[in-house]
Amino acid sequence: IEWDNKWSSNGFSFSASCDCPPDYNLAGAQTTSADFETNGSIQSSQIISGTALTVDYDSGSSISLNPGFSTANGVQFRAFIDGCGGAQ
Repeated sequence: IEWDNKWSSNGFSFSASCDCPPDYNLAGAQTTSADFETNGSIQSSQIISGTALTVDYDSGSSISLNPGFSTANGVQFRAFIDGCGGAQ
């Protein structure tokens, strides 16, 4: 997140912007914790494995878990529909 503060006659104003990719198309092995955020869609056939991992998919529109997607025991996988910079 990038913050931009500007002075105006009414005082300071703040705005935030997020440099999220438009979409994700994920495949292959995921062996580290990660947070994939986009205002678009997420397509995944990832194999998420390892110990004590947290992997978040956070989309603004849709998340598709395609054939081949799997998580190992002990992985915390979370999916949200609130997009970049959302509450999750």
